[in-house]
Amino acid sequence: MTEEHETTLINRMRHIASIVLSRWWLVLLCIVIAGSAAYVYLGQQTPIYRATSTVVISQRPPQVMDGIKEVTEVVDGTTRRYREYITTQLDVIRSHAVAEELLDRLNKWDDPLLFGEPQTIGEEWTVEEIRRHRAATLAEQILARDTPDSMIVEIAFESSDPALAALVATTAAEVYRDQNLHLKKQIAQDAGTDLAEVVSRRLGDKETAEKAIEAFEAKQNVGTLEGRLKDVTDTLELFNQKLREATAQRISLEAELEQVKKLSKRSVLGISAPQVLDNTVINELKLHYVRQQTEVAGLRETYGPKHPKLVGAQKRLAKVASSLRKEVRAILKSVKMRYDKALAEEKGLRKEVAAAQKEADAIAIIMTQSGKLQKNLKNAERLYEQVLKRHQETRLTAGLAKNNIRLLNRALVPTLPIRPRKGMVLTLAALLGLAMGVVLSLLLETADTTIRSKTHAEEVAQVPCLGLVPSIEGEEFEGGDMESRRHRDLYVYYNSASGPAEMGRTLRTNLLFLSAERKLKTLLVTSPLPQEGKTTVTVQTSIALAMAGGRTLLVEADLRRPRLAETFAIENDVGMSLYLADNKRKATEAISKTEVEQLDVAVCGPIPPNPAELLGTPRFDEFLQEVASDYDTILIDSPPVNAVADALIISSRVDGVLLVAKSAKTTTEVLRQAQKSLQSIDAPLLGLVLNDMNDAQLGYYRHRYYRKNYYSLTEEERQARANKPSLEVVKS
Repeated sequence: MTEEHETTLINRMRHIASIVLSRWWLVLLCIVIAGSAAYVYLGQQTPIYRATSTVVISQRPPQVMDGIKEVTEVVDGTTRRYREYITTQLDVIRSHAVAEELLDRLNKWDDPLLFGEPQTIGEEWTVEEIRRHRAATLAEQILARDTPDSMIVEIAFESSDPALAALVATTAAEVYRDQNLHLKKQIAQDAGTDLAEVVSRRLGDKETAEKAIEAFEAKQNVGTLEGRLKDVTDTLELFNQKLREATAQRISLEAELEQVKKLSKRSVLGISAPQVLDNTVINELKLHYVRQQTEVAGLRETYGPKHPKLVGAQKRLAKVASSLRKEVRAILKSVKMRYDKALAEEKGLRKEVAAAQKEADAIAIIMTQSGKLQKNLKNAERLYEQVLKRHQETRLTAGLAKNNIRLLNRALVPTLPIRPRKGMVLTLAALLGLAMGVVLSLLLETADTTIRSKTHAEEVAQVPCLGLVPSIEGEEFEGGDMESRRHRDLYVYYNSASGPAEMGRTLRTNLLFLSAERKLKTLLVTSPLPQEGKTTVTVQTSIALAMAGGRTLLVEADLRRPRLAETFAIENDVGMSLYLADNKRKATEAISKTEVEQLDVAVCGPIPPNPAELLGTPRFDEFLQEVASDYDTILIDSPPVNAVADALIISSRVDGVLLVAKSAKTTTEVLRQAQKSLQSIDAPLLGLVLNDMNDAQLGYYRHRYYRKNYYSLTEEERQARANKPSLEVVKS
């Protein structure tokens, strides 16, 4: 926030405060009205008292027997679950069951303090319905709340009878405690009954499982199963071993057979089967075959294709090859026989393995069924033992049930009501009245179109405010007798230490500062409308200028409603009207001395029939020129600018114009019209003076300042001024 913004905000707050202070009577009236209404309201209210009892809700009741759990466990120990449990218990405290038993204990079913006038039992309401309705009504009135970070719960009840409130609050706590213990016992008893039935059923299940095992063992001869299973397992292992060997032999023979079968498709020398390679006859035939083949190759190179030697050698080669194939076929037949035998042996072994495996599977199924029966028996025995143990524990805890709720404090009979809170109600009423007064003051201020402050006046007139004139005590209106008007006009002279006198000096100072910037020999003082204090301001300003040591002339140019002769106790037979009407008269003939040193006055004289015409003649200019050398300042009191044209006529002949507005009377429209009228003729409007300001508008600090009598008179001066005759006539 900038400094300029802070200053603006402070000014606005001060303005609002001044508005409220100016209408303090309205604020006080609103406070009195609101307080009176609150007082009447409190007088019609029945005082309500609240009594509170407290209980402690533990997470678990005291454990009587170690290792034995209660049938009704409260919570699992976590904070969240405990808070949920507490919330549930608060609802239980406010339940119909607690309220109904409470009414039974206290025998308060027809108490008018609880239910008002008793209801008539008829066709529409049965006894049971009335009981339920009243129990619900009482339950809604019972208050229960938990204490943060504590196991304490408060149970409260409100009533116009403090003793009844304490009785109900205490009884509600007792009923809740007793019902909780009774519920635990009842649950334990019901659990014992239910567990007895469960024990009986579990015992039957156990006996049924035992009988099923006995019947199964008798039928399946389970006692010999382990021996039979061992024999079958050993046999199966033996057969598997033989089957693996037979399979290996069959695979070897099958490979060998495949090699031998290739004899018809390949060269005799290319056979590499073990039976062929290891056969002596075949090896010799193969050697002889190679030799004959070499011989044929040599003869083919030497002789022709039909040479007897080559033909004989080829025949011997064919004979050796035929013998070799015959021998190989014999070996193939032998291998085929051995392969068929190995294959048949493998098939037989597979059948034996399958039979042994089938027998082993049958025995395994029987043993699995026996295991299931044994498992069922163990489960039945375990459940039976658990239920039997819990049944025995429940029988013990049913007789030793302990409560986890205990009554901490009984409710005391309250001595002070909780409703209505008179102090709070009266305080709120006063604050409400204050707020209403402030709002009404601001609304009235908004609706008020009169000039209310220096800032407001400057905004409307668009000229600076050169002076603020306080209200003079004892003068609340413009009229009154001559002595009252005289007292008001000369107030600053007789009371130089007063607020109006100080404000007059402030206006004088501002005018002197303006004189340093421009020539201000003649000043015209006017106002928008009559009765706005322009004459009083003119007189006070002239007195302030004179008391500062400057020779001052006060000219009464208001030839319609003159007053200065009465103010200064001067005869009104000679004055401005005669001077303006008679060219032979001198200015000094219209001027009279006053009791104020350095101050002279030119009163109106006889009231003429044509004031505007007289003021518009050159004769008025001649008067100002004639007296100009004798006085430092000439102040001219003129008629209101909006009422007649006199002020506008004179304003063009003076050095400056002061516009006087009356606080809380002069409206913005009237002041704006006066400013525009003067502006339209280029009148030298210096500024305005705001008259009849009250203390709230001027500010509290000024009021305190003036009460100190900083500018005080000596006792001799005060006595001298007070002893002067009020209507003394001063000759010119």
